Amino acid sequence: MYNENQKRNFISEHTSSDKTSALIVQIFNWFEKYEAEWGMDLSQQTAEKLQPVVNGFTGVRSKSTELVLIILTEYVKWCGRNGYDVSKGIYDVRVNTIHKIQNQMVASPLHLKSKLDEFFEPTEKETVDVIYRVFLWMAFAGLDDKDAIRVSIDDVDLDDLHINFEGHSYEIYKECRDEFEKACSLTDFQYEHQVPYYVTRRERASGRLLMRGIRSPSVDLKTLRPIINKKFAVNDKDENETLRQKSRISYKRIYLSGIFYRAYEQERAGLPVDFSEVIAAEIARKEKTKKYTVTKTRTLTTISHKIEKEYLADYEKWKCAFAI
Repeated sequence: MYNENQKRNFISEHTSSDKTSALIVQIFNWFEKYEAEWGMDLSQQTAEKLQPVVNGFTGVRSKSTELVLIILTEYVKWCGRNGYDVSKGIYDVRVNTIHKIQNQMVASPLHLKSKLDEFFEPTEKETVDVIYRVFLWMAFAGLDDKDAIRVSIDDVDLDDLHINFEGHSYEIYKECRDEFEKACSLTDFQYEHQVPYYVTRRERASGRLLMRGIRSPSVDLKTLRPIINKKFAVNDKDENETLRQKSRISYKRIYLSGIFYRAYEQERAGLPVDFSEVIAAEIARKEKTKKYTVTKTRTLTTISHKIEKEYLADYEKWKCAFAI
């Protein structure tokens, strides 16, 4: 961290939570290279210089954006109280989540198909990209990634166009039927070797898992996630004309896009927007990992209401971003 002792002192006074401390360190580490280029601490910088850096750090969710700005503002206030020279630049920083949503989420099944066509091999080539595409379609359908890698061919109903998994039903959209048909039926994949160039077929791993590839009958998310991120990575210049790789789309953002798309379909049908099932599933997952601590004042009901407000706020921004 730039001015590490100064920032460590702020962290120790600001919070006793290990989780919050780790987040603040992550934010400060993100700023470090920029502060080194500027030759000054972020607390002294103008809004014009801070704006693109904050834009690069924050995500598409309102709560993550607000949290980053709150922490940075508290740090600048702390610096001022402790006699450091500060700028008021952070108070004028605004985060354009609409632009991020347009670049990092999708509006519909057709929109997702166009993104997959842009970054992945065509389905008809029958390469291993077929299963990566299916994986991301399962995100849009509403499956958690830990569940998606466990879906069996036997869970896929191509007649009814649904995945029936552990008591829940998830829609297979018509735009991705071909991917699912091939993911269920292929026993080998086309493989293109670049140097020297040749095309061959490689036998697919045995088993019934939908997501199995060439080497293994099972799938490890630690291996799969970097592959997906690399597929979506693009070379881009930020506002400081620094070339860097950014992954614009991810499983979680496609998952969230699917939630909002189905909410919009409900709204168009004259039904109330309802995120209760999604929220219940999210709480259940986080309860397993003890990410939610329930107390007398922080009950599951209050947690649910808080998450619902966040979903509703983000849903409205999603509609605005795609002019829906």
